[in-house]
Order: sequence, then structure tokens, then C-alpha cells
Amino acid sequence: MLVGVLTALGVLGAIGLLVVLFLQRARDGMDLSLGGLLRVYLYLASLAGVIAIAIGLAGIISFVLAAAFGVDVIYGGQPPQPVPFTVAPCPPNVACTPAPVPPPVFLKDNRIQQQTQDLVRGITFVIFGGVFWGAHWWARPLWLGYLWLVQRALRTAPPSSPTAA
Repeated sequence: MLVGVLTALGVLGAIGLLVVLFLQRARDGMDLSLGGLLRVYLYLASLAGVIAIAIGLAGIISFVLAAAFGVDVIYGGQPPQPVPFTVAPCPPNVACTPAPVPPPVFLKDNRIQQQTQDLVRGITFVIFGGVFWGAHWWARPLWLGYLWLVQRALRTAPPSSPTAA
């Protein structure tokens, strides 16, 4: 499921990048400076964190809905059980020996396990997605503040005197 989401986002991101390239082609072009690339990275990483949080919330919501309305509503009905083999009846006036009856085989219902795994997966994705999003979201203003301080220091520094060689 995660691979499908990431693939779709990758394709949409590539299409968006192409649109931006074509729109900015008439103007200055793309900003490939270190600050610009870092800003793009921080925004994309924040988006990845939000997507992880959304996937986690979907898992938690699946667990809650299955607990509230039953596992049949969310995960479908029970798996079909195998039907025992039936022996053809004996022809008339012939002594038949009873065929051995195999013990019944019951397939395990994994829906409760799937519900529990959805809860664990949901909590994990929400926690790690939140940490990932938070780290990248808060790094952006810190990085921009650092760049502002560096530019301010460079602008206010006294000009260096030329040295004789």
C-alpha cells in the first residue's frame, strides 16, 4: 500500500516539477542554489511526514471502526471453509464398507490479527510521521534564520582593505 502511495506521489511530483520548469523557463529559470535545494528538501520531507501521519490515521480509524461495527464491516466476511469430500452412494444390493471420514479442517480467521496489526501500524506511522514532519517543519525556519544572520553579517561587515602583494 505504501509503495503505491509513494509511486503516485512521485509521479505527481515529477509532473509538478515539469510544470514549474516550463512556467519558469520564460523567467529566471530554476534556483539551484544550496539554500533553494535545501528549502525544497525540507518541504518535500514535511510532505512525506504528513503522508505517513495520514496512513497511520487510516490504520487507527480501521481499527476503531472494526471495533465499533465488527470485523465483517471493515475486513469482509469469514474465509470460506472447505467442504468435506462426499462419497458416492453404493449401488443397490451391494455391501458397502464405510469410507474413512477425514477430520474436518477449519481455516483460521485472521481478521482479528489484521485488526491488531492495523492498530500497531497506525500508531507507529503516526508517531514516526509526526517526528519526521516536526523535525523538517521546524528546521525550515531555523535554517532560514541562519541564512538571514549570515547574510546580515556579510552585509554589515566592514569592507576589507586591499593588501599589497
